[in-house]
Amino acid sequence: HERHGRLGTIMVTKVDRTSAHLYGCVVVDLETKMAEHYVEKPETYISDMASTGVFVFDQDIFSFMARVMEKRAAEFEHEQARESAYGRYEDTDDTQDVNRLRLEQDILRAMAGDKKLSAFLCTGFWRQIKSAASAVPANALYLQKAAKDSSVTLAKSAPEGPDITGSVYIHPSAQVHPTARIGPNVSIHARAVVGPGVRINDSIVLDNVHIKDNAAVLHAIVGWDSRIGKWGRVEGSKVTGTDDIDEVTHSGVKVNSICILGEDVHVKDEVFIRNSIVLPHKDLPGNKHNEVIM
Repeated sequence: HERHGRLGTIMVTKVDRTSAHLYGCVVVDLETKMAEHYVEKPETYISDMASTGVFVFDQDIFSFMARVMEKRAAEFEHEQARESAYGRYEDTDDTQDVNRLRLEQDILRAMAGDKKLSAFLCTGFWRQIKSAASAVPANALYLQKAAKDSSVTLAKSAPEGPDITGSVYIHPSAQVHPTARIGPNVSIHARAVVGPGVRINDSIVLDNVHIKDNAAVLHAIVGWDSRIGKWGRVEGSKVTGTDDIDEVTHSGVKVNSICILGEDVHVKDEVFIRNSIVLPHKDLPGNKHNEVIM
């Protein structure tokens, strides 16, 4: 950002051409690293460089925003006067609120038009976060990177157990029984207790969670201070693509995605919670499938 000396820098990543319309797209001059054009979710293909949602701005951005607001206000007043002259003006369009600025549509597009926006290409992994369920695949990416870097923070299988498969992080204060099977893509946080025969796969287990004997946690997030009883099962659906995590509910009903337990949720013995979202401080004495439990 400092090297190019422009007002702002946007971090971009290369995406598949067929999915480019799902993102804000940037036309980049690869030689000068200038962002020449920005379009939010274009209807037709313009570039395979997508905005990652990471920006750096100089302090002068506030003066630039003020100028954009003044320009919008002048254009709005002119349009209002023209429409009123023909008796067609109606003050019902929320997008005409001159006191509201949208970063992507109003600021970034104007910066690109004024040649004040640089682009920085992200060469590492990137994952869009659109819902709480996005945390599980994002967690997997971090764990896989740690494994590639041979990080000492990752757990390793040992003859005395537990059985570790793939990339797994276990906090030093967590207690995991030697007969448990953990991984791949699992994070177990501080003071968690994992009992005998427990199976955890593709999940995040947060602080002070207790998972009792022979329980299973698959494709799930287990919130702080939660308890999962003996032979309990908390299971979501595996995320295989970015479209799988765009929505976790539809019309108030949980769709197939990650299963999420909020803080201090107690799942009783032999209870199966599948593809559900459970809000904090709930006791679950019976099976739940594809529900949002308030």
